[in-house]
Amino acid sequence: MKLKLDKRKANVEKQASANFTIIFNINLKMALKNAGILVTKLVYIFAMIMILTFEVSSAIKPQDVDSLATFKLIFYIFSTILTVFYTMVITIYLLKKQWSDGIHSIESRAGFKPWKSYLIRALVQFTVMSISNAIILFYCIVLQFISAANTEIYFAYVYSQMFFLVFLSVVVTLMLLVIFAVCNTLVGTMLSTVLMFFMAFSPLFASIKSLLSGDSSIDYGLKMNAIDAFTRSTLSDGNVKVNSLYKDQLNNDQSIYLTQFKDNLEGLSETLSEEIDIKYLGLSQIPLEARTMVEYYDLNNGDINAQWVVWKDMTYKLLSTGQYGYENYVEGDNLPKEKFILNKLPIADILEDLLVAVIENSTQFKNENDGIVPALFIESYSWNYTPEVIQIDNFISQLKKVKPEYSNFLTNINKIYNKMSVVLNADSTQIFSNTQRTHSSDTPIAHELYTSDISYSQNDIQSRNICDEIGIECNQEILDRNEAVAETYNSFPELSIINYLIINLWFDSFALDSEIDTLYQYYNNSQAAKDLTTDVFKHFGVMSTGIFANPLINDSFNSSSFAPIKQGNTTSVKNILDYEKYTPDNLEAYALQEPYIIKEKLKYTNAFIIPLAYFVYLLVCSPLAYIGYWFYERKTKI
Repeated sequence: MKLKLDKRKANVEKQASANFTIIFNINLKMALKNAGILVTKLVYIFAMIMILTFEVSSAIKPQDVDSLATFKLIFYIFSTILTVFYTMVITIYLLKKQWSDGIHSIESRAGFKPWKSYLIRALVQFTVMSISNAIILFYCIVLQFISAANTEIYFAYVYSQMFFLVFLSVVVTLMLLVIFAVCNTLVGTMLSTVLMFFMAFSPLFASIKSLLSGDSSIDYGLKMNAIDAFTRSTLSDGNVKVNSLYKDQLNNDQSIYLTQFKDNLEGLSETLSEEIDIKYLGLSQIPLEARTMVEYYDLNNGDINAQWVVWKDMTYKLLSTGQYGYENYVEGDNLPKEKFILNKLPIADILEDLLVAVIENSTQFKNENDGIVPALFIESYSWNYTPEVIQIDNFISQLKKVKPEYSNFLTNINKIYNKMSVVLNADSTQIFSNTQRTHSSDTPIAHELYTSDISYSQNDIQSRNICDEIGIECNQEILDRNEAVAETYNSFPELSIINYLIINLWFDSFALDSEIDTLYQYYNNSQAAKDLTTDVFKHFGVMSTGIFANPLINDSFNSSSFAPIKQGNTTSVKNILDYEKYTPDNLEAYALQEPYIIKEKLKYTNAFIIPLAYFVYLLVCSPLAYIGYWFYERKTKI
């Protein structure tokens, strides 16, 4: 008897499950065929695809951080408006139209419990929205392969935005089910419209206060993260030359590094208007007039110092475009022939090894970017020109084959560049202390940038052979060697990018080469950003991108001075003021040079954690499912 009852119970449950599936499928088909829902779905899909397409082509592919900030706002506003409107149309049909058509009553008279009817409509609504979002996601996947856009930024924006669309669909569905379960169609539509515009524009109005506050000129979070990665990997590297980057010693109570660095500049003391006083190992310690581009006046004044002009040009090329390896070709005894700035410093050995390896094994390298000027070296506001972003992965893989002893070192450089390339190339925020870049009013030409001639500025990037121009005696052997170096960088601009990173990361690792005021400005901005934790009006705007991105990188994407909304940093260096002792004003002259990043443990604080925010909002909104059902059940009993 018990066995029969159990079997009958199982059959009843099986039939109930089948009935639930049948009713769900019927409602889903009816919803998908409804003219209003169909038109709204097409508008929703088309609008989202168009916005994302323009975002990828205009901002993500060219890695234009300034445009990204604008597209983020455009996407958020339109995605919110369209999602709420789309959900509203579906809800009106499932709850109001079907109610007036008597479908709910038919289900009730057939013994279908109210909670099942409500659950079916909620699931139908989720399913319809999910189908639309799945179509958009499929398009985004195809678009990524077609556009060959940077993976890091694509995940930070496009895929993060798709995740936000799904999240928004769930939250808005839960809200509107409650609204339309309580209110009639007219009132529900009015409340939904108010909700739609409130959600869409609240981040914009909430950011007005942030717009009035100043931005830190230096992104210390990203800067110190990169220096920390570079320093620690260098210290643990098995290569003796790499290890020697941080092997400074004292000689007569003075740093060997600083003494040598000053010696490298000593020959300029009579030419420079500034007195050379090397307090720490930093690129800004090189007098400004010695590290800027040669000016037209330098080449055309009556008392031209040819050696000085060549030295200045070599220094500028090294710092602005990573062109290591040129030698002074002007005959005379006033200046040495070595690579001046880095002469006898440990970094020179590494750069020399890499340069020689590429020159001697050039046939083993694919010159994929031959003749291309990297965006890293061009001002982002250059006229009539969109710089091309160069990736270095393939080149580094080839370089590691010919210089396996530098494999770990180059791998780390590659990781740092891949992580920061979008921010570095966009020049949207200051990372390195050396921020010199080439600027042009026209299209920069690679053979004028990568040249052994004098590069000088007269509105445009130009080059000029000083030997021919002023008829001085030059060393032809050195000229030929310099020409080979220039041709190497022209064929393989990736090497100049690698040099640029090594030089800046190494020099910036010994001191915070900045004013104390910028440190405090960063601290104050970090403190102000803590308001983001409780400022619910900003939350959805922040959550619309970045869930699949490194928080520091995501903050840099959103810190552009041209951003229409200011969300504030979600992550910052918590103990930034502990590093005040490593700023120029607090350093002792000729002290032992050690990486400051290992002396104080780097600590971060989070004002807003995007993945956690998603979880919390879903948790907070989950009771709406029951509240909506509670009102729905009461209405079915009337």
